[in-house]
Amino acid sequence: METKVMQYSYAEAYVGNWTVRTYINGIVEHETIVAEYELAGYIERLKNDGYTYCYSSDEIEEYKREYLRYKELYEDAVAKPVYGYEGG
Repeated sequence: METKVMQYSYAEAYVGNWTVRTYINGIVEHETIVAEYELAGYIERLKNDGYTYCYSSDEIEEYKREYLRYKELYEDAVAKPVYGYEGG
């Protein structure tokens, strides 16, 4: 039996409303417009039904840049610690 990958995404449609798309195995299953005040509840229902958030390629690139930036800062901090400082 084939495993179904169930995902959702959302984007602002127009003022106060959002477009929510659901996908099964990468194919758009459904698209609906949801009022902003209903969005959190609608997404919670999708999560309860087994859907996970689907990241866009732009989001992935943005998070990758952030990760690499913070990784560099971490490595720099580890290489140059402040000795004798306990923090707080």
